[in-house]
Amino acid sequence: MEKLKRDNFWFGFIMGLIIPVVVFSIAYVIDDYFSKMKEVSTIVQDSTKYIIGVFFNLILFRIYMVNWRMDRTGRGLLAITFVFAIGYVILFQVMGKKFLLL
Repeated sequence: MEKLKRDNFWFGFIMGLIIPVVVFSIAYVIDDYFSKMKEVSTIVQDSTKYIIGVFFNLILFRIYMVNWRMDRTGRGLLAITFVFAIGYVILFQVMGKKFLLL
């Protein structure tokens, strides 16, 4: 737990990059498993899985900014969350295409 208590912008940025990708991948595998059981193409849209992944960044952001008061790490998390938010708007709203990280 002590290794996670670093007050560094790049640590927050990298952590904020990895966590949503992992959560999206887990959500994708779970959706694929259940959709094969029900014999449908998909149960949850890719855009929803993307949002679920980014949501975990907000939880981490709150922990680092409020509970642990580590501003630099929180800023890194916030920066990559904005990048993901802009990516969401471009990929799913503007282009209207499905986006797959795997």
